[in-house]
Amino acid sequence: MYIESLNKRRQNVSKFYNILLFLTVLILSPSLHEFTHIALLNLLKHYYKFEHGFNLMSGLYGTITIFTPINLFQSTILLLSGIGICFLASWLLFFLGKRITNPEISSVVNSISTGLYLDSIINLSSGDGTVLLQMWGLSYFSALLPIISLLLFGILLIRILHPNNRVPH
Repeated sequence: MYIESLNKRRQNVSKFYNILLFLTVLILSPSLHEFTHIALLNLLKHYYKFEHGFNLMSGLYGTITIFTPINLFQSTILLLSGIGICFLASWLLFFLGKRITNPEISSVVNSISTGLYLDSIINLSSGDGTVLLQMWGLSYFSALLPIISLLLFGILLIRILHPNNRVPH
């Protein structure tokens, strides 16, 4: 009976982390991504229109129309900011999760970190990364984005499968 209770708890904890990961990819990471674009546009004093939506296939998404002139450098920084902040937050949370001694809290932090990282990979390969290459006239390199994304996904799998990142018992 005790073993069954432990197995049931482990399954429930695992489901919770999967749901948390899913919500991070669909809502938290895209919100941080879009907020970073908007904060940078406000910092650069550009006028813009922001529209957002949500669907289960892509999660939260945003479209920004900029009404003031923006140079190539600012556009590049703007596009990289959304992906960059999520990568940065992912790695910061990953290393923070390593320092937390409570395994359940550490697993929550690692689930959020993984969601941020996964969403960054998605945006790099099919979102802002593609737009960035087109803007620089390097569309032919867009075929490399899935390869880069697969390499980054491999790093993610190594992070997830590492023995120190297991769901607590």
